[in-house]
Amino acid sequence: MSFVRPEVGTFLKRWSEAIVWGLLTLLGLHALWLGLSEMAWVLILVGATLTTLGAAYTVGAVLRIRLADPVPAEGVVQVDEARVAYFGPLGGAFIDMDDLNRVEITDRFWRLTASDGTQLNIPRGASGVDALPDAFTALPGYSIASSDWQRSEEPTVPADNVRTLTRDTMPDRPN
Repeated sequence: MSFVRPEVGTFLKRWSEAIVWGLLTLLGLHALWLGLSEMAWVLILVGATLTTLGAAYTVGAVLRIRLADPVPAEGVVQVDEARVAYFGPLGGAFIDMDDLNRVEITDRFWRLTASDGTQLNIPRGASGVDALPDAFTALPGYSIASSDWQRSEEPTVPADNVRTLTRDTMPDRPN
């Protein structure tokens, strides 16, 4: 018998990483406050370090949770060096990061388009999809902290809630 309601258990499971890092941030703030009140320099240093690390990892965890889909989907995503591969029940494909021209995030899919027109649709609930935002940090002009991936000069977002990163709007890559 569980003493936790199923929806609360699901919430805690999904947000557990962000909760742990948030608690570390609070612990760091408490140590920092104690150090400042007693002028204990070691405690100030420890508190500042814990607060900084906890806050940075909390932000990263929250961003990964926002980009993940809580509904599981079929398939497995694998990121290996500079290649993104998706293996689904009806087949799969891979795209090299150097050939990647466009990244779109819809309500249900990550849509990757290569320079030769190859398109890879990855369900947002697929296993391993949480590695995609970290893999895309290698792309010039991409920031994991940016929830709006529209990199063009236009301030508009497409009507069907698609976020886009295109090769044309990225800065030139060094060779």
